[in-house]
Amino acid sequence: MGRVGDYLRRFDLLTDFMRGHGGAGAARREIEDTLARREQHFLEIAERAIYSNAANPYFKLLTQAGIDLAALRQLIGENGLEGALQHLYDAGVYLTIEEAKGLRPVQRDGVDFLIKTADFDNPFLTGDFDWQSSGSRRAPPRTWYAKAYLEHYAAYFPLTFEAFGLNDRPVIGWRPETHEFAKYYVRAGKAPVRWFTQRRLKWDSESVRAVLLDVMAFVAARRAGQRLPWPRLVERQDAVHVARALAHVKQSGPAAVVDTNVSSSVRVCLAARDHGLDISGTVFRVGGEPYTPAKAAVLSSAGTTAIDFYGTMEMSWIGFACAAGRTQDDIHMATDKIAVIAREKASVAGTAVRGLYLTNLMPTAPKLIINLESGDYGTLEERDCGCLWHQLGLNTHLVDLRSYEKVTSEGVTFLGGQLQTLLEEVLPARFGGSPIDYQLVEEEEGGGLSKVCIVVAPGVGPLEEKALVATVLETLGQGSRGGTLMSDQWRQGETLRVVRREPYVTATSKVLPLHILSAVTGQAATPSDKLSRKI
Repeated sequence: MGRVGDYLRRFDLLTDFMRGHGGAGAARREIEDTLARREQHFLEIAERAIYSNAANPYFKLLTQAGIDLAALRQLIGENGLEGALQHLYDAGVYLTIEEAKGLRPVQRDGVDFLIKTADFDNPFLTGDFDWQSSGSRRAPPRTWYAKAYLEHYAAYFPLTFEAFGLNDRPVIGWRPETHEFAKYYVRAGKAPVRWFTQRRLKWDSESVRAVLLDVMAFVAARRAGQRLPWPRLVERQDAVHVARALAHVKQSGPAAVVDTNVSSSVRVCLAARDHGLDISGTVFRVGGEPYTPAKAAVLSSAGTTAIDFYGTMEMSWIGFACAAGRTQDDIHMATDKIAVIAREKASVAGTAVRGLYLTNLMPTAPKLIINLESGDYGTLEERDCGCLWHQLGLNTHLVDLRSYEKVTSEGVTFLGGQLQTLLEEVLPARFGGSPIDYQLVEEEEGGGLSKVCIVVAPGVGPLEEKALVATVLETLGQGSRGGTLMSDQWRQGETLRVVRREPYVTATSKVLPLHILSAVTGQAATPSDKLSRKI
């Protein structure tokens, strides 16, 4: 009965959430008000949830650094919030990914302790909605969000349509999740006209739960005065069905806005090209994986564009595309709800990168986070671009966003950005195919030895495997310090082999440069050396 009661409570919350939109005007006021109180919010979190809890990991780090609440207030008053966070970092108040995940103890002068995931939970938060990540090397975690936190998150939806001049565009969705993103569009008054799901249901508890949540969203939208279409199964290899829907929409009116991920947008554009479908003018709302120049070129060839978003499971949206951006991944950081600093970090490939460290500022945030390593790097800029986000006061841009995700096998380590260049540009240019047709997969064989497979989609056609392996070794060898020596190790160990199959995808249909195949389950899993990418 308790579980039934939980679902009924969630249904009431969902209905109230969908009814609650006030349009772009209310969204502007929400963002501006939150931006004006960011320092106040940070100090409120510190006072209520950190300095009042001696078990909190940040209390231990702040105490070790000799920074009490009064000193923290003074730091912010003298240096601003970001300046204070830089000072905290220098004083040892930060966490690496390995420390935050409990994979390595936190060790500073006089401090040595191990973190548990629950240490980051907001103690004053009652979760109303949950979200499950696309997975890591362990079981995919669920993160619970307060309704108030998601209401703030929802404010970015109508503003995105206004910023990019899309208010007259119909919305189509193509994601594994149906209810999750649909509720934001209904709240913004933009209920999707078509909704496709990539998730094939199974006879298990997760599928039953997914259907139940879809039914709840369907009925709640009706109660909120909008019609939400029932999701139709279209698996990734059948992207042409989505392309046909987009072509039909274009014939009868303005081209659509498509909510999906980067890899799926590429699939749709390739399907449209192969079947002679006109989807020009379509705008994809994408995220979850880097929107690289190679993938942007595929979209451009179909006459489409994309609006890129950046987010994590722990913080939801933390950045969104600039409407006057200089590059395809010019992102405004959501500095109303997060703070970001960059610090030089030696990457696994031996090069120096400006690693990003994130801080949650919302008192309703699900996780308490201060200077947490994101696993990503890029360039932070303050500039006047003139777009809507700048007018609201969100002036911090992030460009050239990449991950220092790594692949390591037989002592050889390469930077994630190198892999993207290899897989999305070098190999398609030489052997054919698209930016989503190649992938590296590491798997453990008998005796604990690892092999790295170069996965190549069958649609690429015939190719010379020895030439492919040689190209991979040559390209990676040129891209890092000591790269020739490292690639020689792979060559001598015959570490690389070619496998013809479709690249592995995550539970949310992302095609990532590297997958790690579990020796226990035989299932693909994404690397766990960064925060969980959400959007």
